Amino acid sequence: MKKIIFYFLSAIVLVVGTSLVYACTHEDMNETSVSQQDSYEKLRYELKQYNDIYAPPQYVETRRGGFWRKLASIFGADAAGACLGSAFGGVGAVVVGIGNSLLFAAMGDEFLCTEEYTYGEELHIGFVRISEDLENQQKTYASFPMVQLTPKINSRGLGEEITDINPVPIVYEKVRTLSLTSNKVGYLHNKIISDLLSEDENLLHSSTSVIMDKVVESVEQEGFQVSSQLEQDVLEQLNKIAIQCPDLESSIAVYRNNFPEYSDMFDILQDFITNASSCFSESSLESYTKGYLDIIAESELSTTEKDAVISAIDVATNSILLWCVE
Repeated sequence: MKKIIFYFLSAIVLVVGTSLVYACTHEDMNETSVSQQDSYEKLRYELKQYNDIYAPPQYVETRRGGFWRKLASIFGADAAGACLGSAFGGVGAVVVGIGNSLLFAAMGDEFLCTEEYTYGEELHIGFVRISEDLENQQKTYASFPMVQLTPKINSRGLGEEITDINPVPIVYEKVRTLSLTSNKVGYLHNKIISDLLSEDENLLHSSTSVIMDKVVESVEQEGFQVSSQLEQDVLEQLNKIAIQCPDLESSIAVYRNNFPEYSDMFDILQDFITNASSCFSESSLESYTKGYLDIIAESELSTTEKDAVISAIDVATNSILLWCVE
């Protein structure tokens, strides 16, 4: 009888103890979740204050057309891809950012070739080339006028458009770039894509696997090591999000649906792209982005989250400089 009572009491202690452990663990998880949510709410509030004061005026009326909307969807895909790829470090942000960039550019090229958007013209997604032929650059549909090059030292205000020609642009050979992070993921994004498209003008019409093989080869030439597992993971991700998206909101929605755990980060990226892509010039884009990054760096997000968002913004900023409709 004593043994029965002993076992009975032991069972009660075990059940109660387990319940207490579960309750404490569950409570800790809830506190972590609430704390993380509070961090994002606070960050969103601080970014809103920044946008209210410093965000460049948005070209609301002129940026509702098919050309601009499709470019914005590419910017969103680039940023979201780099955000996801950051889990693999800098190399992941570069590989996934480029893979997403080329995939959405390819789909955008098909989008622009439909009768609805060509209006009798043959239009294609391309990348902005800095050339001496300024007259030709004026015909490029891009984030801001292509008739000027960018000075290395900015002495102008945020919203002031550059109209003069400066002989020393910030470019990688013939492509505009901005180096905003120590790992230079945005710079590498533009450099590698411009190299690939210069070598093969029909690259956007290749299969996803062919594109990824070339991306990996180029990234490794830059000194990074890309594992076969990373390449496979990227291909699987691309297959998940390979959907025609006519605008920024749609492309971000695709990522939210497939990767809901990153939704808070995607919200931040969508807000950034909406404002940053409305800059008047490279100088205003750089100034706005640096201010935005400072707020994120000082936020209460974890180091991992900060690194992912910052790398994604670096890629998005350079994507805005890179892609155009020509």
